[in-house]
Amino acid sequence: MRILILGDSLPFPRPAKGQPLRATWPSLLKERLPQSETWLRAHTRFTIIDVLKELGFFTESLTEFDAIIVQTGIVDCAPRPYPHFIARLIDVCVSMPTYRKIERFTHQRLLWLYRRPWVSEGAFSATAERLVQTAYEYNPTLKVLFIPIAPPNRTIVKSLPGIDSAAGRYNEALEAKVKTLSPKFGCQCLNPFYSANPLDVTIDDGHHLSSHGHELIADAIAQALEPHYSAHLNRNHS
Repeated sequence: MRILILGDSLPFPRPAKGQPLRATWPSLLKERLPQSETWLRAHTRFTIIDVLKELGFFTESLTEFDAIIVQTGIVDCAPRPYPHFIARLIDVCVSMPTYRKIERFTHQRLLWLYRRPWVSEGAFSATAERLVQTAYEYNPTLKVLFIPIAPPNRTIVKSLPGIDSAAGRYNEALEAKVKTLSPKFGCQCLNPFYSANPLDVTIDDGHHLSSHGHELIADAIAQALEPHYSAHLNRNHS
């Protein structure tokens, strides 16, 4: 079974925060589905629009994949003091540590002047639909799974008031869109954070995953893919 993972930096390891490579959900998923092969294509500050573009590199190869897992949203919905193209320009011109310093200095000072998400709620939902349609156009048997935004904890809510309600709206929009598409395409929006305490699923920055958050996601994906995984093993052993 071959799995393509697309998204932002949430699947990445953060050893300094207690999430080494072995504790990330892609690694944990490999433990749960040991005969699977995983391809990870993710990048920091990727929006769902970036994810759709990344999928474009794989369209001609999608017949060789059995599932696509999409994790994005927090980058899309967070209020920003400047448009996405400005962030990309800064990213190209300076190093990551310098970018972080600029981000910390400008964020709160400029949010009162310009406070918009990089991807609107409508564009987020529409792009999710395009992603599903593109995937199934090239491989009608694919299983496409979406991971919702982890509930932001009070750390990020304090620095970005309203991020919790924005995450909730975008999750609801994603779930509603996938629900309308699932009868035709068989896609699914997972719910790994149901009833979870935000303080348990994210680290101290308020939005990157804790070890428990990674475990919840790996469990939810493994459960959703288990019938397809078992069928794949049976075909190989027959």
